[in-house]
Amino acid sequence: MRTITRMIAVTATLVLCAALPAQSTVLTFDDLIGDAKPMQSDYAGFTWDGNFYLKYGETYNSVWGNTLWEGKAVFNAYGVESISVSSATPFDFNGAKFAGWTQENQAIVGTATSITVQGYDASNILVGTAYLSIPTDGTFGWLEANFDGVTRLAFISSADKEWWLMDDFTYNENTDPGTPVPEPSTMLLLGTGLFGLAGYARRRMPR
Repeated sequence: MRTITRMIAVTATLVLCAALPAQSTVLTFDDLIGDAKPMQSDYAGFTWDGNFYLKYGETYNSVWGNTLWEGKAVFNAYGVESISVSSATPFDFNGAKFAGWTQENQAIVGTATSITVQGYDASNILVGTAYLSIPTDGTFGWLEANFDGVTRLAFISSADKEWWLMDDFTYNENTDPGTPVPEPSTMLLLGTGLFGLAGYARRRMPR
């Protein structure tokens, strides 16, 4: 009887753990090196377009007289209008932060005024489109995407020769779409019921 009770309790624990939301991965690019150089093309398991370049916040601030951000970000080199990142396996893209190029915290000529992100699945079918009007004061704005099961993202600037910066690229590993995943509320209900069953079985055990 004790063995059965322990098995029920362990199962309930596993069910409740499965009900917890998946932890997102945030790419800050801070572990990359090479200011104003092409970023690592296979960074974090993705394939990055050759026009993704890295920018250090320290030199960006000192050269352009800005004070608004630190760390590192990536940008569309030469102001290329459309660049992409892809993956061999599907992923869920949550969103990213974008900023325009500024001098003394004011937008400069040639900075992008908006960014459009399109997500495509493995069959090159459009999954979703997200749009952000980029802040003009050099701060980063959050673009909310929530694309599920994409393998490629296209980043499209407001116009050719207009520049933007990207940071905090946020995503989750995609679960197999062919395998139904119970909703968290269902899993929590099941786990709670199993714990209750384990408690009942313990009370019924002979003393």
